[in-house]
Amino acid sequence: MIKNRMLFLIVMLVLSASPTVASTLDKQIEAFFHAQWGEKASDIQVSYPQTKPQLDCEEPILNLVNPQKKWGNVTISAECHHKKTFIQVYIAIMGNYIVANQSIAAGSVITQDSIRLQSGRLDKLPPGILLDKTELIDFVALRNITHEQPIKSTMIRKRWQVKAGQVVKLILNGDGYQIITQGKPLTNAGLGDMINVRTENGKVVKGVVTNQGITISDKKN
Repeated sequence: MIKNRMLFLIVMLVLSASPTVASTLDKQIEAFFHAQWGEKASDIQVSYPQTKPQLDCEEPILNLVNPQKKWGNVTISAECHHKKTFIQVYIAIMGNYIVANQSIAAGSVITQDSIRLQSGRLDKLPPGILLDKTELIDFVALRNITHEQPIKSTMIRKRWQVKAGQVVKLILNGDGYQIITQGKPLTNAGLGDMINVRTENGKVVKGVVTNQGITISDKKN
């Protein structure tokens, strides 16, 4: 009789604890995605397409399996005591994205007036949608973009600062010295890109494209 009563109490404790853990997990997952998005999202709703797994800890370590995918169908890992459990979630998110403020012709440089922010369900949009104006100001359209069309990363490229075969200034910075010479990039590149450059003596080196030319670091530290 005593054994049966103890067994009953243990079962009741387990059953009463499970909703608490689940509730805590829900809040942690919501907080995790709010932290991922910050102020870029005006509203985030988390749902579960499949039954949530039971975890054996109340504060799992959460991570995105694919850090590039933050909305729609998403898989997160929840780690408890060095054991990972994978959880399928659906992230419905309201936020701002970039649309064309006017028709943009292929080859045109995108300006502040060319684009605007629009609010909507990001999880209903195609992959690669751009969310920040700084991601495409002064970029070049690779194709014709219609008025109010959402702009994806595959529709644009950096504006070329240097072109393959062009004679450019090379700035070699070393420990306590600077050498300025010339070279030719092997590819087209935009500001901030790391590219290969052929020097006047035929050697191929790597450098970063800047407004001054291509900067090569020869510093030891």
